[in-house]
Amino acid sequence: MGLGVQEINGSIGEQKTSALLLKRFWVLKRTPDVDGADFLVQFPQTDLESIRAAAGGIQCFGIVQSKYFQKKNPVRIQKHYVLDQQVPRCEFFCLIHSQDDQGNDLTYFFSAKEIVQCFEDRGDNYVFSVTKKRTYEKYRNLSSQVIFNSIENGMYEADVANNKVYINKIYERIVMPTQHYQEEPDFEYSLRIVEGVRLVICFDLQSSRKHLLEGRRDLHANRGEFGWGGKGTGSKFLAVSLLAHHLDGATPGENEINALLNNLIAKLDFTAEHRISSADVRLALSKVTPQGQLLWDKSQAELPQNEDFSREYFIIKDLIGNVLHMECYRAEQYEIPVEATLASQVSIFLPVAKKNLDATSNKLLAVVALKREWQGAQVVRILGIQSIYYDN
Repeated sequence: MGLGVQEINGSIGEQKTSALLLKRFWVLKRTPDVDGADFLVQFPQTDLESIRAAAGGIQCFGIVQSKYFQKKNPVRIQKHYVLDQQVPRCEFFCLIHSQDDQGNDLTYFFSAKEIVQCFEDRGDNYVFSVTKKRTYEKYRNLSSQVIFNSIENGMYEADVANNKVYINKIYERIVMPTQHYQEEPDFEYSLRIVEGVRLVICFDLQSSRKHLLEGRRDLHANRGEFGWGGKGTGSKFLAVSLLAHHLDGATPGENEINALLNNLIAKLDFTAEHRISSADVRLALSKVTPQGQLLWDKSQAELPQNEDFSREYFIIKDLIGNVLHMECYRAEQYEIPVEATLASQVSIFLPVAKKNLDATSNKLLAVVALKREWQGAQVVRILGIQSIYYDN
C-alpha cells in the first residue's frame, strides 16, 4: 500500500474516531504516526468550579488509538501501547474502521485486555486481521453507549490505581510502616477504651514491646476512630488496619477484610474491651465467606420480606443508557431498563463507587422486588427496583 493511501486511510479513521468520542468526552489529538493517531479523552467538566476541582487532583486520560484498514490488510498495534509491566492498560482502547463490500461502515472496538486476548501476538506487535477464523464479530459495530461505558470504566480503574500509588508514596514518607518482619506473627491486640476514645495496643509476644496500632486511612477512608461490634465504618477501619499489621504491611484483600470483620470484630461487645491474638486473626481468616453469601445475608438481615414476593440486594455493575446491569447473590447477571429519575440517581452515585480508593470496594446496590422458584431458586419475575443503596 502506498504512503498516500495510508495517509488517506489514517485521516478517515481519525475523523470517524474524533466524531464519535466528541459526543461524550473532551478530546485532545496527539501527533499521528503514519497509519494511526492517538486521542486523549477526558471526562467533560460542565462548569468553572468542576474545572478548578479537577485541577486539584490527579487527572486520568483515556488513550484511544484510531486505525483504518481495507479488505484483509493487517492492523498492527505496538505492545508498549497496550501493556504496562506486562499487564493490559486500563486506559488504552482502539477503534478500527473499515467498510464492507457494499460500502457500509464497519467499526471495531477493543480494550487493551481484549487486544491481548484476541489479536495475534507477533513480536513487538499485536496484529488485527479479519479471516474466516477471526471475524471479530463480537466487537463490530457496537453501540456508542457500550463504547463510551467501556472507556469510562477503564478511566475510573486507571484513576483509582494512579491515586492509590500516589497516596501510598505520601504515606510511606510521613508514617512509620506497619511492619514487624515476623514470618509467623505472634501478637496480642488489646482493644481499649480510654476516656471514651477507642485505641488498639499491639503487644509483641516475642520481644515484649508495645506500640499503638496505626490507623491505615490510606487503605480505608475513615475520619473517625476504631470501632468493634457491628459492621460499621469504625469496625471496618479496625479490620483493615489490624490486617495490614498482621500481613506485615501488605495491603489486605477484600475477602480477608470481610472474613476478619464478619467472623471476629463484628461479634465483639461494643461496650467492652477485648484482647485478640494473632491466632484469633488466623482463625477468622480461615473462614472466608463468599461475596454472594454476604450479599444474601445482608438482604435477609436488612430488607423486610413479603408473603407474595422477596426483596434482595443486587449489585449495580453498570448503567448503559437507561439499562441497569446488575448481579444477584447467585452471580447471575440481569439487564433491566429503568425510568429516567432512577437512571439519573445511579449516574451520580455509580462513578463514586467506581472511583473508591479503599482496600474494600464501595458498592452501589439496588433493592429489587422479585419472585423466585421454590425449589431451584431461579428468578421467575422481577417486579421492580424499589431504591438504590450506597454500601460503604
